[in-house]
Amino acid sequence: MENHQQNIAEARAIATDCVAPSTQRTYERHWAAWTHYCTESRLDQWTQSPDDLLGFLQGVYTQSSSLSNVYQQLSSVAYHFRLCGLPSPSEAPLISMYMRALKRRHLTRPQGVKRAAPLMRPDLDLLGEHLLESPRTLRVWRTVWRVNLMFYCLLRWSDVAPLEVLFLVLS
Repeated sequence: MENHQQNIAEARAIATDCVAPSTQRTYERHWAAWTHYCTESRLDQWTQSPDDLLGFLQGVYTQSSSLSNVYQQLSSVAYHFRLCGLPSPSEAPLISMYMRALKRRHLTRPQGVKRAAPLMRPDLDLLGEHLLESPRTLRVWRTVWRVNLMFYCLLRWSDVAPLEVLFLVLS
């Protein structure tokens, strides 16, 4: 019997290694917020009620307005429930519907805010003319090269900025 209990303890210790140590620390911090909420609301922290978790998540969102905070809290609760072999209330359909709706609401542009217009060829020509009016240093040529590379290859600045121009042929 002792061997069985020891095996269970070792298996649980291994199971906690399914996430990185930094993630475990984050989960512990968020779990503390959940247990504090349960204590304040006089709830059992192991409640299976999706409504209780829903109230907690809405409070987190109202307080922080951060969608990522809500996802982290939800992941922390699910992790701790699974670690104890319990079904997580985070898997309830109501919770997934809430998270989808929250994501839509959070990522939808407010009315009146317009999407930025795409960069078009005439814009690129104007930018090039402006850059070429300044003194023609290697830095200017690198910028012209990077902007053209971004435009024609559909890249982001973060993709192109680290690239180095090893040689430049000026004709």
